Amino acid sequence: MCNAASKAIILVALATMAMGCSKKNEEKEAASALVETIEQQLAQGQYEEALALMDSVDKKYPTQIDERKRVTALRPKAIEQATMQQMAHADSLTAEITLQLAEIEPLMKHIDGNGLEGYYVVANAYNPSFIDATGLEPRVNDSNLSYYIAAQSKGKTIGLNQVALNTPQQECVSNEIPAGSARVEVVEGSEIAVFIPEEVAELGAWAWDNGPEIKGATLYGSKGNQKVKLSDKQAAAFGTAWKFSDLKQRQRSAQMLREKLDRRLQIARDQSANQIE
Repeated sequence: MCNAASKAIILVALATMAMGCSKKNEEKEAASALVETIEQQLAQGQYEEALALMDSVDKKYPTQIDERKRVTALRPKAIEQATMQQMAHADSLTAEITLQLAEIEPLMKHIDGNGLEGYYVVANAYNPSFIDATGLEPRVNDSNLSYYIAAQSKGKTIGLNQVALNTPQQECVSNEIPAGSARVEVVEGSEIAVFIPEEVAELGAWAWDNGPEIKGATLYGSKGNQKVKLSDKQAAAFGTAWKFSDLKQRQRSAQMLREKLDRRLQIARDQSANQIE
């Protein structure tokens, strides 16, 4: 009886060992197949996809040391190639933005803030006497080149909290300035408001698409509203200023991305050099 029991225990142990070995072999084969797929993707220029699979090898097969070493050897070159691919895209985007800015930037005029923050306006629509009239003016600020609209209800308070641009067929209205905002002031009976990008970015994009059709504007308030006539140049300025802001911000983002990619490329090349050593 004892011999039979001992034989049974040994058989169970052997079966367990066989199962364990089988599982390890399956994991090794799966990890090896995944690395081969990574190598194929690298050969085909699918660098981002290859990098994603490299992470999968580390997460799914932490015990497969040999396959993970293969991945470690491949990773710096993959990062280098992926980065160069991204750099080419960033350079292409920058060139496109620069080309568009070459058309828009000459249309803008910088206004000195005289101790306050300066801003840009569309030169042919600029009204130096804006402060003395009911109206609205699109601007781009100096600090982060964001689009905003200054509006004034001259000699009248209407609880100014929205602005709109009008075509004969439709109207585009800004978001409301929150009640009690410090961006709405009453000065000598006139109401002055500043509408920030979150409130007028959509309006600016709409103006870029519909500029030739825009004929007027409306100042809306909790106590009433005022209509404003716009010349063709004034109407076009809302879209032009928005486009200038959009391009300048995209240019800045592209430049920051390029700098980040430059650093990433250098790190990858340093890692490749260390592996060779």
